[in-house]
Amino acid sequence: MLPNLSFEDAYTPNVFHAALSSDRVIFIENAQDPKFASKLPGWWHGSLASARCFVIIPLCTGGHPAGFIYGDWDDSCPSVYLSQPEFSLLNDMRDLVVHNVERRRQVEAADGK
Repeated sequence: MLPNLSFEDAYTPNVFHAALSSDRVIFIENAQDPKFASKLPGWWHGSLASARCFVIIPLCTGGHPAGFIYGDWDDSCPSVYLSQPEFSLLNDMRDLVVHNVERRRQVEAADGK
């Protein structure tokens, strides 16, 4: 599935770019809402459209987007609602990943890679 998930660097008004530019975890409870369809990129519609809800965890280092962690739930799973403590845990996980990415970049820079 990975080759189908093409993400453009140039800004387009969709929920993925919104997550990266705001550096905030975004949870979409109803990805199937027709009013929300325009906020999803074509690659999502082509590869992940069976998702009922999803979460985007942006990864930004040095004020620049580096990527994101994505997770979704389809109709085979019970309804999902993320509580405030769960959002806090996702933010903690994001902070750990970003900290390690930044640390690795520093080590690579020191090694001249």
